[in-house]
Amino acid sequence: MANENEGVKIVHPEYEKRSPQWCVMRDVMEGDDKIKAAGEKYLPRPSTAHHMFDQYEDMQYNRFKERGIFADFTAQIHDCLHGMIESRPANIDVPQNMKGDKFLINVDNQGNSADQFFSDSLSDVLVTGFGGILVDLPKVDPNMSVKEAEKKKVRPYLSYYNAESIVNWKYNMVNGVKTLVLVVLKEEVDSSVDEFSHTKNTRYRVLSLVNGVYTVTIYEEIQDKEGKTVITKQNPFPPKVNGNTINYIPFIMLPFNGPVKPLLYDIAKLNIHHYQVTADYQNGAHLTSRPSLYFTGHKPEVDKEGNPIPIYIGRDTVWQLEEPEAKVGVCSFSGEGIEHLEHALSRDEAQIITLASHIIAAEKKTAENKDAMNIRRAGEDAKLATYAKYMSYRFTQALQIVSDWLGNGEQTVTVTLNSDFSNLSFDANAINSIANIFSQGKLPLRSLWYMLFSSGYLEPGMSYEDFIYLLDMEAASLSPTEVDEAYKMYKRDGKKLKIPQKDWYSPNEDEKKNVFKEEEPVDENK
Repeated sequence: MANENEGVKIVHPEYEKRSPQWCVMRDVMEGDDKIKAAGEKYLPRPSTAHHMFDQYEDMQYNRFKERGIFADFTAQIHDCLHGMIESRPANIDVPQNMKGDKFLINVDNQGNSADQFFSDSLSDVLVTGFGGILVDLPKVDPNMSVKEAEKKKVRPYLSYYNAESIVNWKYNMVNGVKTLVLVVLKEEVDSSVDEFSHTKNTRYRVLSLVNGVYTVTIYEEIQDKEGKTVITKQNPFPPKVNGNTINYIPFIMLPFNGPVKPLLYDIAKLNIHHYQVTADYQNGAHLTSRPSLYFTGHKPEVDKEGNPIPIYIGRDTVWQLEEPEAKVGVCSFSGEGIEHLEHALSRDEAQIITLASHIIAAEKKTAENKDAMNIRRAGEDAKLATYAKYMSYRFTQALQIVSDWLGNGEQTVTVTLNSDFSNLSFDANAINSIANIFSQGKLPLRSLWYMLFSSGYLEPGMSYEDFIYLLDMEAASLSPTEVDEAYKMYKRDGKKLKIPQKDWYSPNEDEKKNVFKEEEPVDENK
């Protein structure tokens, strides 16, 4: 039985290809301690060392390694990219029954809001270039209706899987469409025998389409009576939504349909090379900053075993040698040897900046006109903006599945991450000008909301619907306290006050009269 279940451990060829890159990225993101702990993986011994190392040579290598400094440029650039996308809140537009405590403030059943869940997922995908979101259901009666599920607070939730957890997958043509038909997810589950231990077993969750029906099968590694590791298989089961089976696998690959080279991988490799050169430089600086005393023509004293007795030089001690031919001198560093290492460090740093500048726009030192500057910045921002748009599309897919499972019919869902990294902040004069244009009926209210939202003048997460509702409450002559309490209730429960709805798109009544006033006939005799 164990043998026939071993196939679940097979990994996708792309997984084998990319997993070494993921390992490098994880180590680099951990920083100096992790890189140095890896030893010769990232810092080879000096070329003069041989394959057999004694205790002294190991000590010398460890000192050589510790003198090096791993300056984690990669992690800083990663945080910068993530911060640029997160600098403005994501616009999440969902049906009413997904707002408030019904979904958005706890999308993963672990207390994380939609904003936090998507931010964490984005951060991890920026490291490895791969990940996935599973839309899952708690284990309940598969025939439970939507109303019963809502009453018992049973609802779909999102689970993020990092690159290392998605070990296998397949796409096939189904009805002329390339469709995901298999996903194998590797999980670590707690198998501790008491409340203090931290024992884990490996489990494989297999998602597949069986005769067009979404089916889940669980495989788990356990120890048999002889202490051998065997793989057991549970009975497959088809998850159901409102009593109906599902005809697709609710797993969303991020950001594309399969793994790609991590966005920061080339920068990480340069970062490692910079560390190697830094170690050589620091070691060279250490050795050359300490002059070495030497002498010739003098026979050293030896101990009883015939070993030379070390000569210790005190600061105030002058050695006198009996041999007339003996000469003493100080060997100190001179020349340009260490300068080559300094130049190598500068080149690595320049290359890292160059690669990062293709993702993050850097200020150009030479003069250029405004059009040229806008074109250059647009090109430099394009890669990160494209990444943000792909992630927005994938996050939208995940929430759309949740919306469909909650019975929202044709209602659409959108998740839009920030992809505009230009500075849209307005000064007081600009805001006044925008307000004047709107008051003249020449600027749609939705455009006004977007401009204020994008520039950070509205509170995070304020949708256009929220914006309109606040305006309606203000126009209904409610007190500030009443407006605040009503808005909190709306955000919490989705319930709105029954207040007059104002047509905020239209000019005021006097302007309407002027616009629709009939023209007086022209007297041609005048």
